[in-house]
Amino acid sequence: MALQMTMQQEQSRALLPEVLATFCVFTTMLDSGGELGLRSIGLLLLVVLCWRNPTVSFKSSMLIGWLAIVMLLLPSVLRSAFNGVELTNILVWIYPFLFFPLIYIMARSSRLSERIFVNAGLCFALVIVLLFIGRITGDERLMWLNDQLTAKASGFFNQKQAFFEDAMPVVYFQGTLSLVFVSILAIGRKRYFQYFVMLLALILAPSRFGVTISILSAFVVFFVNLKTAKAQLASVLFALFALTAGVLILPNGFVEIFNHESHGSRVRIGHVNSVEDVVEADPTIALLGAGPGTSFYSSGFDEYTDNIEISQLELLRKYGAVFFAALMTFFLALIVVLWRIRRRHTACALIAQFIVATSNPVLLSSSFILFLSVALSETEDVK
Repeated sequence: MALQMTMQQEQSRALLPEVLATFCVFTTMLDSGGELGLRSIGLLLLVVLCWRNPTVSFKSSMLIGWLAIVMLLLPSVLRSAFNGVELTNILVWIYPFLFFPLIYIMARSSRLSERIFVNAGLCFALVIVLLFIGRITGDERLMWLNDQLTAKASGFFNQKQAFFEDAMPVVYFQGTLSLVFVSILAIGRKRYFQYFVMLLALILAPSRFGVTISILSAFVVFFVNLKTAKAQLASVLFALFALTAGVLILPNGFVEIFNHESHGSRVRIGHVNSVEDVVEADPTIALLGAGPGTSFYSSGFDEYTDNIEISQLELLRKYGAVFFAALMTFFLALIVVLWRIRRRHTACALIAQFIVATSNPVLLSSSFILFLSVALSETEDVK
């Protein structure tokens, strides 16, 4: 009996750090912008978890590469400062680059893993589903929570015509698209129930592009893990059949994401044209960037803005081609290494995030920076 109690106590002690780590990742998804204060609490808990494992061995090549990339930020930062942009506004945009080495060490010390991300993603997806049900049923407590989230501008909680002709409740947190790369991790780990819950949350959010990329990426993960050419051919034929059937039977609101005449496409085309105009007016921006915190007029929004929905284009505008090329090389190198060491679902998750970032400003979100740390750790752990 005493031995059994001792074993239960040890299991409880081993479980607590994992629960806390899951909460840390969950808060970065739920409170991606930090408006609720939960993200700060989660990162603070991550620091506490680091103290449990203060000595961590890792190779420094990738981190040195990242620090070299960060140094390329200097010209654009100086340009912002010279043009009178406030320091706090500059730091808002460059903190993911500055603090990545620290976040990486914290994540590695606290032993964050893909399993923890999948568990956190499931919790986040369940919050979205629960809030959606609350909005449908009119539950007073859930509607109160919905009002609080709306008041703090932590996302979008209104009505929107997305998939069908009638408008549906929107439960769209700023970190909703983190469910795209986390759902791919779930598929890679054969956690199919978690995957479908996350996919449901993306549908209810709603995120048409996120749903599309999540489904296509899941197919890619299945395909690359098949052992025989016949199985791969059969899967390709099935995918083509499913895609054709989907285009024919899906609601117009879903298929609209592929239409260049849709509202979303027109907004993004406006962004592209406006950035081209900015670069033509000042060619030095193409090389060194306009600087973090700077604004420009975008015909996509028909107003001045300091951030647009195409993450890659915004990085190019803010920081210039030299920095952008170095950062993309880093991502590509990490994806290639992950593919070679057969962490292909992790590589697919990174690629999916990059694709989603062509339509939403999520390339360097809080949760993705944590995930990037885990992906980098996987390359370090291979003997």
